[in-house]
Amino acid sequence: MRHAAAPALAHVVARLGVDADWVVFGHVHRLGPLAADRRGHWRLGDNGPRLVNSGSWLYDPLLIDRASPPHPYWPGGAVLIEPGCDPRAVGLLDGLAATALRPDH
Repeated sequence: MRHAAAPALAHVVARLGVDADWVVFGHVHRLGPLAADRRGHWRLGDNGPRLVNSGSWLYDPLLIDRASPPHPYWPGGAVLIEPGCDPRAVGLLDGLAATALRPDH
């Protein structure tokens, strides 16, 4: 996220002239930011908008091999937007085991 996706998104936001506190996107597979992420938020530059990403809805064994939820690449990511609150990343399928998510079941 920090080395490829966030800089690319920063470029898009700048080129589009977006003036916002938050940018909600759903391009990369990584859900976040999560509480475990450094400072709990992602920001474009020092004073740019904060980012929140919906993550992936696909079970990808290459990304979550031997993982268990909550995990930033676990499928079922979403962004919760509530009045008066900052947007936040949530895992809607965090209660499911990997065996329930595999396409062969």
